[in-house]
Amino acid sequence: MSETKQYQEKDGAGAAFKNTYKKVDTHPDYTGKFTYKGEELELAMWTRQSKAGLEYFRFQIGPKFQPKNKMSFAPKEEKPVIEFNDDQEIPF
Repeated sequence: MSETKQYQEKDGAGAAFKNTYKKVDTHPDYTGKFTYKGEELELAMWTRQSKAGLEYFRFQIGPKFQPKNKMSFAPKEEKPVIEFNDDQEIPF
């Protein structure tokens, strides 16, 4: 059985691709990944046009995106069950 190795970008290099999930103008036109000093960063690029009519890219590089509402499939912590007998008083 042969192992498939995942492609590893060289340090200081990356790639950006057309953003197929763009829904509004504020979403980046291109997105990708960039490796710097061994850390994987995300790249977001927008196409712009200068006052002189020249097209250029505006970009942002930042840490890998972590969704705020990330669903977790980890087992939930079980809460202790308090049992009462019929002859005990309920504490409220």
